[in-house]
Amino acid sequence: MANIDINEKKVLDNFKEVLSNGNSSPQDIDQFIKIMELPDEDFDRMYPIMKERMEGIYNNPAYEKEILDNLKMEMLRDSNFNIDEQAAAARDFIKTIEEEEFSQNKKDFLKFILENAVLKFIEIYNNPREKINVKIEKIDPNASIPTYAHPLDAGADIKALEETIIGAGETKIVRTGIKVSVPRGYEIQIRARSGLSAKTGLRLANGIGTIDSGYLGEIGVILHNTSSESYTINAGDKIAQMTIAPTPMIIWEETTINDETDRGEGGFGSTGA
Repeated sequence: MANIDINEKKVLDNFKEVLSNGNSSPQDIDQFIKIMELPDEDFDRMYPIMKERMEGIYNNPAYEKEILDNLKMEMLRDSNFNIDEQAAAARDFIKTIEEEEFSQNKKDFLKFILENAVLKFIEIYNNPREKINVKIEKIDPNASIPTYAHPLDAGADIKALEETIIGAGETKIVRTGIKVSVPRGYEIQIRARSGLSAKTGLRLANGIGTIDSGYLGEIGVILHNTSSESYTINAGDKIAQMTIAPTPMIIWEETTINDETDRGEGGFGSTGA
């Protein structure tokens, strides 16, 4: 281990405390400290690679999920948890880094780690949702990638690729010009847009559509016109929304089910609620 002076040790101790408050794992913290204790010349050689690697980590859904899980646990543990106080403490520490006796690259690395951690922590606090990478391909240059109108929306809006006229009482598949590769263990659901259903006679013909992980063809939205007049969908119109959900497999346990103790009263296919 390289020798470091008393001021540098104090900064590293503070750095360790700040990272601990941000719910970093002890292993991660120890790794950061060992990196900072490297001789300057060794650190400088590794600096570009380490920074690039950290940028990849900050944009990794697995890292974001870890923060989300830790954040939920912290909020359950501490009823007085305050994101603004946590962020302010980290930013106060960031301001002190430039005054210390580290090499400039080490200072920049410390600030880079903490600044990005604070931003990511606030981002996840404001939008506490797990993120899942899904591969998507536009098979037509005029196709649109589904987008969320608002960060907390459950579904991403799907747009029509081309003009489609649906006659009264008619059902048609509206092209989207996109195909996706759904991760194993998940499904993508195609759901109706409430605005479209309220203002027109268009309905999703199959209720909620499912895109399985094995389907790699173009996504088509099946719409039925319940009105007495034809309806024209224009290219770029929002026609449905897309959500993603896990698909645990059912393991059937064949047995005798007691209607009174296992279910209670209810109608056919219903709990009676």
